[in-house]
Amino acid sequence: MKQQRRSARSPMVFAGFSVVACLMILHLMAHSGDGPSNPAQLAAKPKTLSSSAQDLFDKVTNQQAAKKPRTAVAVYIHQGSYDRGFHANAEGMLDNIAVITSQVHRFAPVMKHDVQLIALLTNTSKTLAPLLTKLGWHVRIVELPMQPWEIRNPQIAKEVWSDGAIGIWEMLKLEFWRPSVVDLDVDSILIIDTDIHLRKPFDSVFEPPNMPANATLGYTHGAWTIEKVNGGYLVVRPDERSERDYHNIYDIFREGDFRSGTGWKGKVGWTYGGRTIQGLLPYYYLYGEGKGRGNYMSRCLYNNMVNSDECKPTKPEAVISNHFTGGCMKPWACARAAHPLCKALTDQWWEDVAVAEKCCWGSRTGGGAPAAPTRRWACARRSGSCRADAASRHFSSGGKSFFTTRSRNCLLTSPSRCACVACTLEAAGLAQEHPQWRDSLLSFFTIRSRNFLLAGSFAR
Repeated sequence: MKQQRRSARSPMVFAGFSVVACLMILHLMAHSGDGPSNPAQLAAKPKTLSSSAQDLFDKVTNQQAAKKPRTAVAVYIHQGSYDRGFHANAEGMLDNIAVITSQVHRFAPVMKHDVQLIALLTNTSKTLAPLLTKLGWHVRIVELPMQPWEIRNPQIAKEVWSDGAIGIWEMLKLEFWRPSVVDLDVDSILIIDTDIHLRKPFDSVFEPPNMPANATLGYTHGAWTIEKVNGGYLVVRPDERSERDYHNIYDIFREGDFRSGTGWKGKVGWTYGGRTIQGLLPYYYLYGEGKGRGNYMSRCLYNNMVNSDECKPTKPEAVISNHFTGGCMKPWACARAAHPLCKALTDQWWEDVAVAEKCCWGSRTGGGAPAAPTRRWACARRSGSCRADAASRHFSSGGKSFFTTRSRNCLLTSPSRCACVACTLEAAGLAQEHPQWRDSLLSFFTIRSRNFLLAGSFAR
């Protein structure tokens, strides 16, 4: 059927392009003396077409884009309200959301899929909805469909509160299995944690051999041998099969047959986060009703954590996406990149976040800070155009820096790439005490940091 629709549209699309090509040729003939005619310049000429020709060109281009299969990149954010104070990791998470947004847009011209962006929020993270919407994300707000006390095993009902990174709330990733929650016409969804770095176009995760026709789930292994499925990088096809899987998995969860030393029903899942996603998914798709519909993808290429002998030798240019955990921790937390592969992945992230600041935090959000309470967020990374030792010397009196030891050490050890929250707080305080330093202080911070500092008038 898809082939028939494609064949039916081909003459129309070809005719459309023929008309546009003729208009372009006539226009170029009429302006042949305007300048050089190398291929790159000729390709740019449609920008100067008449409005009617440009409209037709845009229409045909949009028709071509519409032919791409629709897929999505999705994230689940459990907490987004930081009323207890500044939170360095949360700040970096927002930076990486911007990188994900920027990368999807950058890859769009060369990708074979039309990729949408979906963010799943809860009542504890819905304050992020306005910001994510401005960045082009489709926001869905959900709550747990069940409570821990519904689990018939009292011990497991107690343990799921704290197992893994966020306990029972990890189960909310299963909401992407439900077409009614996704509420978008997409073939497949790449579900990633907010510390995943999309480095290269990722069409291959939606296609065979990673996602054969019969597959409902694509997954990678995790940090340890016993972690058969890592919940930070999953591909799911939301359809009637995945909806049925969703209910079946929750039935297993309610039953609570999780055994010490072995996991779910004595088969699999005795690992970090195994009482929820990272145990239930391998049980269901390796031993349960979903057996045969889960497909393994290379963790070295798609979910590289630089923590296994298998993945450490991988060349950086081969890594499509990496996960800042395990053996390569989060750059925004000033983590030291000990392994050469980790250093390469970290270096590229900082390059990508610099692009994202221009793409997302500037133009897409209007160049300013989001509405309260997000004004309290602060990013303490230094601008790449400044040197930390210059900052330390400039803001000092009698040889003693106004910055605390912790902030100064962070600045000096990561001259252009630091995420120490204390640095920003101290900068805000210094600007209040010494107004004459205000502009100089601002120059040491990134575009986004300056926006947040200015929006808050340097006040907490």
